Amino acid sequence: MKKLIAAAAIGLCSLCGMTAGLAQYPSRTVTLLVPTTPGTAQDVLARQFAPVLAQKFGQAFIVENRPGASGNIGTAVVTKAAPDGHTLLVTASTLASTPPFYKDLPYDPATDLAPVASFAKAAMALAVHPSFPATSVQQFISQVKLKPGAYNYSSPGNGSAHHLMMELLKLQAGINIVHIPFKGTGDAVAGLIGGTVNASMISLVSAIPQVKNGRLRVLASTGDRRSVLASEISTFREANLAEMDIEPWLAVFAPAGTPRDIITRLNGEFNSIMQLAQFKEVLSKYGMSAFSGTPEELGTLLKEELVRWQRVVKQAGIKAD
Repeated sequence: MKKLIAAAAIGLCSLCGMTAGLAQYPSRTVTLLVPTTPGTAQDVLARQFAPVLAQKFGQAFIVENRPGASGNIGTAVVTKAAPDGHTLLVTASTLASTPPFYKDLPYDPATDLAPVASFAKAAMALAVHPSFPATSVQQFISQVKLKPGAYNYSSPGNGSAHHLMMELLKLQAGINIVHIPFKGTGDAVAGLIGGTVNASMISLVSAIPQVKNGRLRVLASTGDRRSVLASEISTFREANLAEMDIEPWLAVFAPAGTPRDIITRLNGEFNSIMQLAQFKEVLSKYGMSAFSGTPEELGTLLKEELVRWQRVVKQAGIKAD
């Protein structure tokens, strides 16, 4: 009986400790660390999150940029921070796609970070120059198969999401189309519009205006359903290319070991914030939509994409610059 009472007391104390931890959180300024330069979508949103979170929690939230090494420098800082919820990583799905390019990565995204909340995603689209002889993704695949290696596609750079998604399409469809890396998204799209390259995987929202003015043709988009922005554009899923149903995302992570009650509170607040009109307006500007869920769902998504991109990089033989 004494042992049972002691065990119950220990359990009660542990529960009280968790509750006290949440009650005292945050006890000081919280840093939203963005592993990119200012001006990216996650940076802009983080800066809008900060004052809203400060009001909700009654403590200051600040944004700190730590760019470099495709986001690895800033991410490593968060993995080494105290697991108390006072340092959070505001990052993108590149968290899952860059590890295959680094043999000595100082952290493991799947084990050194605790998922907190996803908050945005964006549809991608396969776009071609209007002169390309195809009006559907099936016709595109057939045409490229007729002339292996004769056609090319642009991307913002080696290892970018645009590059990897096109390489995934190549693997899925069994086609040979040459990669032409450019220095940035703007140059990659300009090369496509100018006819320097034949195709590219670009964000759907940036493609739509070019489609309307006749400069580009979009053959398919990602997503489990057609976009409300362009319902006439079919999805890869409709073309029996379900594995292409990938949308780049933005999310928040904490250092591994951060108390569950703190993560739960943060998840609820981020999910609530993304329903506010001011954030939906910013997302629309970047061609993104709100993407909420549980920490467990974010963790599953991260692990799935880590496996997928590791496989694509290996099978496609992609090497780091």
